[in-house]
Amino acid sequence: MDLTQEFGLRTVKYEKKAKIAYVTLNRPDKLNPLSFETVKELLRCWEDIHTDREIWVAILAGEGRSFCAGWDQDLEEDELILGAVRPKGILYCDLDWVKKPIICAAQGYAIGGGMSLFLGADVRIVSEDAKIGYSQPKIGIISIGGAMRLPAHLPGLARWYMLSGELIDAEEAYRLGLVVKVAPNGKLLEEATGLAEKIIECSPMAVQHTKEEIAVAANVSMYEGYRLCRPIMNRFYQTEDYREGKGAFMAKRKPVWKNC
Repeated sequence: MDLTQEFGLRTVKYEKKAKIAYVTLNRPDKLNPLSFETVKELLRCWEDIHTDREIWVAILAGEGRSFCAGWDQDLEEDELILGAVRPKGILYCDLDWVKKPIICAAQGYAIGGGMSLFLGADVRIVSEDAKIGYSQPKIGIISIGGAMRLPAHLPGLARWYMLSGELIDAEEAYRLGLVVKVAPNGKLLEEATGLAEKIIECSPMAVQHTKEEIAVAANVSMYEGYRLCRPIMNRFYQTEDYREGKGAFMAKRKPVWKNC
């Protein structure tokens, strides 16, 4: 089901199929740059995905030969800074608040703001031709979100990549653990959908609560993480999925999960 026109989207395509939402950056002639309009349209999609009980997972992709070449350089400096956190004060690359898991599939370039958006996803996959990173120093600008994003994933190497502007190719991204898979060129969306289908096999409530636990416990001690996660665990134990999963395990049958 194509919802692009219904949602009044101009720079993003929005589709739903078999419990998967497809959110696609759609300005391929400019390598899908970010803009105020794009950020607002993405937020509209994320809010819908967050509340739609029939959607269990989302795939974020880019139309054409690149995922996202960063922020539109036609914007002024103050517009870039303000646009990154508009609307509703939500940083454009912060996707932890969306309770459904998000898979990002990147081909070609995912650089600058595109890299921050890419790193904001729960699961990442690239095509063989991908080049990702923060190249801003090479053109005399600095990153808006990279200083927060990349060190969390590459604590020992983030400074090198951000200070040198060197990009990371697909095989290196896989070796460093930034992506779960490298897809053959032309097969990226198919492979990303395969990853989504594996997640759909799991309890949607278990997946959502696990994502919430990861988000709250990511940068705290084990004891503080346990304290923060305990209410999430208690909430999950009240769900139908918990009872169904436990009952199916004991009865040695396949569980039947409800819409989330």
